[in-house]
Amino acid sequence: MMNRFVPAMCLFLFVTSAVSAQEQVTAPKNELLQRFVGVWDLKTTIKPAKWNPEGGETTGKESTVWALKNRIIMIRDISQPDGRKGLFISSHDPKQDAYLFWCFDSNGLQGTQWLLKWNADAKAAIGRSTDSPPAWTSGGQNRFPDGHTNLVSYWMRDENGALLMDVSGRKDRLPGDREAAIVAAWKKHEPAADLPAELKVLNRMIGMWEMVSIRKPAVWSPNGDRSTATLSREWILNGRFVIGTSVGSDESESLALFSFDPGMKAYRNWFFNSVGHRYASHGQWNEAKQTFSLTAEREDGKTVQTAIRIEGPDREVWHTLMTDAAGKIYVDMDTTVTRKK
Repeated sequence: MMNRFVPAMCLFLFVTSAVSAQEQVTAPKNELLQRFVGVWDLKTTIKPAKWNPEGGETTGKESTVWALKNRIIMIRDISQPDGRKGLFISSHDPKQDAYLFWCFDSNGLQGTQWLLKWNADAKAAIGRSTDSPPAWTSGGQNRFPDGHTNLVSYWMRDENGALLMDVSGRKDRLPGDREAAIVAAWKKHEPAADLPAELKVLNRMIGMWEMVSIRKPAVWSPNGDRSTATLSREWILNGRFVIGTSVGSDESESLALFSFDPGMKAYRNWFFNSVGHRYASHGQWNEAKQTFSLTAEREDGKTVQTAIRIEGPDREVWHTLMTDAAGKIYVDMDTTVTRKK
């Protein structure tokens, strides 16, 4: 995926279905995504367009690693002179035989989605944006002429044909020992000056937590069950997002991002786990009730509704309900989240 897309929470759930120990086995590394893994030097050219009238050039560094038992790759980059930080998450979708990318950055990019397919003749992953307005057009590719180079190009036009962005660049592989310094710089917390005030409410979620979940009898847990997990949350991308990572008592792992989207005027969450589940949700904060109410529409047609009540600086209580269109209950779960001492 291009390291730039230039326009200028977990709900932190660690289980959403019954997970067997066999499902938790580390997945084989996908061949195409393995091409992205490593440490890279970046050189990018931004042509003049509506989102970037002046155009320009940037340089940067990138680290890409496997995560969630090889279910996803995480691409973390930093560019100069703009100081932008980016996070890109990608996984393989076997149903479409395609590669899905979710894009986030410190300039406010909120989960923009691209879908790429491998073209063996071109030695490139080629695709388009999948969540832009229907009348817009787009295209992009990552071409790998050899094991040490990734040539990237991405563009987008609006419904009138006006060029919104046109970005191209080159990534050259660096020695692996550069990764630690890149990740440390990427993680450095430098809150941006223009953060939405609505993000302040997420401050109380930062830290280390213990989770206990009780699932009532439902389709995915006929007898009900109990599970535990540890959860870590921290600010990333200059204070634009909270990232949560968890490890469950069933050896499951999850990663989620939580933020406020000024355009949607809503809180948003993107969730991924080591079994391959993923979904996005959105909702509102009720100050009087000290509660987030979030809704996710899964790809299989099921709806997930979650209420997260903040009971103080060291305790949260969640209720999660997953139903299908007929109202059948698949998950009915209560979770207590307690700050680690």
